Amino acid sequence: MRINLHISIICAQVLALALPSVASALSVSATGNLAHARYGATTSMMSDGRVLIAGGLSTPTTTSSIEIYDPASGAFSGGPFLSLNEPRSAAIAVTLPTGQVLIAGGRENVGSESTLRSAELFDPVSQQASETGMLGSRRQRATATLLADGRVLICGGFDSGDGGGVNGDPGVGGLASAEIYSPLSGMFSPTGSMSTPREQATAVLLADGRVLVIGGYDASNGVNLQTSEIYDPDSGQFSQVATMPGGGRSGATATLLTNGKVLIAGGYNGNYLASALIYSPDSNTYTPTASMGTARSQAGAVLLPSGKVLLVGGQSARFSATSLIESYDPVTQTFANEGNLASARGSASVSMLPDGRILVAGGYVPPPDNNHGGTILASAEILKQPLATATPLAHSMTTPRADASSSILLDGRILVAGGRNGSNVLASAELFSDLLDTFTATGSLATPRELASSALMPDGSVVLVGGRDASGAALASAERFNPLTSSFSTNSASLWHARYSAGKALLANGQLLVAGGRDANGPLASAEIFDGHTGMFRIAGSLATARSESSTVLLADGSVLVAGGLGTGGVLASAERFDPGSRSFTPTAGSLGTARRGAMTALLPNGKVLIAGGYNAASVALASAELYDPLSDTFSATGNLTGARADGSIMVMPDGVVMLVGGRGATGTPLATSEIYDPASGAFLAGPALSNARSRPIVALTSFGRALVAGGEGTAGTLASAGTILRSAFATTFTGQRPSFSVSASMLPLPAALILDGEGLRGSHRLQSIAGSEGSSGGTASTASNGPLLRLQRIDNQQVIHQAPDGTLPWTDLQFTTPTLARHDAFDPASRMAGAYRVYIGVNGVESNAAYVSLYWIEDEIFAAGFQVGD
Repeated sequence: MRINLHISIICAQVLALALPSVASALSVSATGNLAHARYGATTSMMSDGRVLIAGGLSTPTTTSSIEIYDPASGAFSGGPFLSLNEPRSAAIAVTLPTGQVLIAGGRENVGSESTLRSAELFDPVSQQASETGMLGSRRQRATATLLADGRVLICGGFDSGDGGGVNGDPGVGGLASAEIYSPLSGMFSPTGSMSTPREQATAVLLADGRVLVIGGYDASNGVNLQTSEIYDPDSGQFSQVATMPGGGRSGATATLLTNGKVLIAGGYNGNYLASALIYSPDSNTYTPTASMGTARSQAGAVLLPSGKVLLVGGQSARFSATSLIESYDPVTQTFANEGNLASARGSASVSMLPDGRILVAGGYVPPPDNNHGGTILASAEILKQPLATATPLAHSMTTPRADASSSILLDGRILVAGGRNGSNVLASAELFSDLLDTFTATGSLATPRELASSALMPDGSVVLVGGRDASGAALASAERFNPLTSSFSTNSASLWHARYSAGKALLANGQLLVAGGRDANGPLASAEIFDGHTGMFRIAGSLATARSESSTVLLADGSVLVAGGLGTGGVLASAERFDPGSRSFTPTAGSLGTARRGAMTALLPNGKVLIAGGYNAASVALASAELYDPLSDTFSATGNLTGARADGSIMVMPDGVVMLVGGRGATGTPLATSEIYDPASGAFLAGPALSNARSRPIVALTSFGRALVAGGEGTAGTLASAGTILRSAFATTFTGQRPSFSVSASMLPLPAALILDGEGLRGSHRLQSIAGSEGSSGGTASTASNGPLLRLQRIDNQQVIHQAPDGTLPWTDLQFTTPTLARHDAFDPASRMAGAYRVYIGVNGVESNAAYVSLYWIEDEIFAAGFQVGD
């Protein structure tokens, strides 16, 4: 079943919200090393968010090995079965709209050098490379550009022959020819030729869909070229355009700016260049701009979401590479120092990751005193963009509250219900609008309650279960909020056991597990499941150990972890897993290293669980943190928090990092601090300061990628104030650059495919023909995917999933189609759990605003239609 979805996302113009100012320097840290040192490899951002690095020059010769970098684990994977069909370096690589990666041409240096005609397709699902059509000409050091219609343009390059020696084909040298690869036919076909042979040129896709090919080296005449040409896909012909001032250049970077102009930086023309130019397609002119702080050729270039361009590494002189990182600001037309790599390197693989970090891997360091030898690198580094500061909201909640229930709705509003103001338990509720930054009162609960278990159900309603009333008694009743009527109704059935401070998790089938908690007699071991279809509760077995204030989270395989908490004998270190199939709990193989209750818990993108802080047996806040590994069923220590923290709130941000907000410190006083946990490094870093110290605040992720922080207990009582935190300092302020899409309904019965319609989904044609983002220099070492990365984030457990396109329905600038999504199966990575999801599309590091879709099982269709949320 294929269902075309059209929920409108609030337009990007709303994020003309003022962005906070931040320091400009990047932080640089090590990440996992390549297994094979290499440079001149192809680098491709795949549709699942991982980075493919293939081939290249290694030790002692050209390699066919492939390595894949996973941003979630911070590690490369490879091995003997992950390989190209033949060794190649200086090849071209492009991620196709089908999700496959085209790798073609290059050279092979096994025995003697030969230039290749062969091409292959790498499939990220099967992780296998297969042959495709042959290039019309042998070529290495060519350019490759993904055109607006999904075909690939390959231009120029060099043909050194077939490596057959005196009896072989010596090749034709420099190439002016060009050809087109069609993913539909799997074949290459000739197209118009350039006027001049050129290798090591730079190609960039312009906003109008034409391709600018800049400079390069003409081996026939031994000159670096000043000329440039534009390819028109409609006519299939090249035409010469303006000549670059200041001489020719090869090995430069070229990056399409958000204003439609092109930044050309560095290169080589007998000397290594620090100069830079701006090309204007409208006037067909080159204009000198400020120079870089250092000369560089074969550098990496990345377009940041801010519209700035980051220049990384490169060869700066005959016998040296540079470690300098610089950014170019198109507004001020100046370069700024952004710090240094740990290792100087040229010809490295440089990629903007989906979470906004930048991967720099491998590369080459020339020898200090001659033109032979040098060092090929296996090391890799991560560049992190600085955080933004927290921003207070002008409008507060209508009522001060702490220990309230909160949930995003499928229309993007945030429901905040119940809680307490001081000692007064509340029945009131309110809605936060991300569009207006305001809170408005909505229908009230029938029963005042705090510390309830709540969830956004697959039908779009929000259920609040149990909790504690104004007398301090545990509640058994449940209520549901209907977004269409903005009102609560009492559920016909109640819990079998009244409880508050229970663990809860929305299961893979869309039902709600409520486990443990406490009543007047102390912690509970019983567990129940709420079926939203029938509105009934049923017993779901018992915990091995009675506990409240536990760390409870749905795991990626559909089981539920319940760890720590407060038991009948004190604070617990034990943990157990709930199996929905057998509806039973089983103790885990390992226990927490430190007994803790009220810890902050999050499912990480790599499938592990972060359990941070909380209170120990003496009710003192902890600074330690642990990771639970579902595969080994054990816990291990990770980096410590920047300070002791309990009663804080936690959220997985759109980029996959984890934000911890507020709480109480070692002295028991509320905190005005936040911190960030980076799953790849396992380290906590100080985050932006809050406007007010607060414990037990409401934290929710908004449609615009901001974290809403509201209410909680302050130093002088319960708070009504609120603020937001924007994760990246480089969040785009250029509204035309942000991808936009819509879906037709908020409900998707499984099995079905998700179809998104919009504009700017591939990074080429933007709104009103405003420029897109080529993303990098278009060379083999710097990814310029220009392709959409679709990310789903399940709202209940915040699981982040990169969703590949349907290989038989290639994406376009206007549409993205997923494969048919099956009902959850722990052994099928393509299956999906029932529940509500945030939907994002990112192109070259620029994220859309979020849309929301609820996946549910087809037998619940009648029930779901009754609560369906319209636009």
